[in-house]
Amino acid sequence: MGQAVKLADTAKYHAARVGNGGISGDDPNKVIKLRCKMAQAQHLQERMKAANKVAKSKRKNYTDEEKIADLQEMGFSHADAVALLTPKYGRFYGFESYQLSNNSAEIRRIADRIAEEEANQAAANTPDATYTMPNGDDVTIVFDADDNRIRLYFPGKPNESVRSIVKRNGFNWSPYNKEWQRKMTVNARRSVQYLVKELGMIEA
Repeated sequence: MGQAVKLADTAKYHAARVGNGGISGDDPNKVIKLRCKMAQAQHLQERMKAANKVAKSKRKNYTDEEKIADLQEMGFSHADAVALLTPKYGRFYGFESYQLSNNSAEIRRIADRIAEEEANQAAANTPDATYTMPNGDDVTIVFDADDNRIRLYFPGKPNESVRSIVKRNGFNWSPYNKEWQRKMTVNARRSVQYLVKELGMIEA
């Protein structure tokens, strides 16, 4: 929090917020580490909001000395409490709105990555499946956790109606791989269920 109070530049702010180290995609404990990282960012968000309530309070007879004492009770050092009460650019007190919005965006980014990683982990345990369409064609659905893709294999070029449904569910044709695919996410896994239902497919 001491570094976050100063916030001389955005880089220092990010360092105080969540740390400088990244989390490797092949780290087996990445979801746990991401949850810890998000908890740190959420804690900082609440601390900044609480500090701003004190620093920007217009309560009558609420002196700066009392504000400093309250901020110190929250865990800020005396120097950091004074810094929060010192006007920035002649008009800002406490943490600025961009600092709160930046941290909020970081929380959302981490949450999205957690959801994606959990979807990938679930996909790693999802076996490939073959479905039969009403016209008798077999369609294979592959959950490729290594490449982070869900792939659809049709025996030939689907008709326009089928292609429309496939596209509407977020799948795109890959000329290079000769397959329909989309990035594996929570929504993508859900879209497979919709796709199977819309196309009237039955597991073979």
